[in-house]
Amino acid sequence: MKTRPWPLILLALFYLAAPVLNLLMSASILHVPPGRYLVHLLRADSAWGLFTFFALPPIAGAAIWVMKKWSYPVFFLATLLLAFSNFQTWQSHPKQMGLPVLLLTYAVNLALVAYFMLPSVRKVYTDKRLRWWEAKPRFMLEIPALLKGTFGEKRCTLVDFSEGGAFVKSSRKLVSEGSLQLSFSFLGRSFEFEAKAVHYRSKGSRGYGLQFVHTDRSRGEAVKLATALRALERETPGRQPGPESAFSHWAVNLLRTGHGLVPEVPIQPVVEAKARPARPRVAKVVKLETGRKTRVRKAA
Repeated sequence: MKTRPWPLILLALFYLAAPVLNLLMSASILHVPPGRYLVHLLRADSAWGLFTFFALPPIAGAAIWVMKKWSYPVFFLATLLLAFSNFQTWQSHPKQMGLPVLLLTYAVNLALVAYFMLPSVRKVYTDKRLRWWEAKPRFMLEIPALLKGTFGEKRCTLVDFSEGGAFVKSSRKLVSEGSLQLSFSFLGRSFEFEAKAVHYRSKGSRGYGLQFVHTDRSRGEAVKLATALRALERETPGRQPGPESAFSHWAVNLLRTGHGLVPEVPIQPVVEAKARPARPRVAKVVKLETGRKTRVRKAA
């Protein structure tokens, strides 16, 4: 199972550490020890000022880290509030935050906003199918299993298993409405999971992708089985973190090629709409009666 994109991990850590970095920078500008500046800040600043200083950056960092759909508006709102707070600080304490420092913070904020608006970054937050690190690990099995449904009982092969579902191989397409029951035995124990078929693979290794419909009990059984399979090193190789997932690999690749500043996720190409073909002109026969004569006219 791959890790989160390293650029977003670093940005999240930067925001989480921002209160400490701001404290050290402000103390350095005023030429006072960080501890003395912290005591002065806690005594003199308002509740709003303390919130924007200590809480708002970590909120933005947490939103970046979890990478959910709601993270996007939370990050932009936090960035806007931070910009407003910096402007208030500059107005009330011009010696502490000079105009060059204010402009520098605004430039950094604008650059971050532009970065998060890039398609490769935006899709990670808006399309959960691209969050590959959230997928549960799959484990190889290749053991006999039994699939029950409205069609009756059919023997199949359980190819792989995860906490959320499984793939079973069957040479025949099984028509079923409603729920299915997947039964199999492993390590001397019997397991049964209620499931629904989410897709059918008709080429290559034909079979069904199943999604489990868990109860509390079945979820616990799935977790126990996944733990045992992990101990037996049955995890699918493609799901395991490889060397390409390491920070060192990402950093070296960035320095050598310049690639890696944005998450490398597939972006669906924009398909241009084809111009609608011109509607063929159909000759219509219109009869006009004028008195005794009948005239025929063709109209497009």
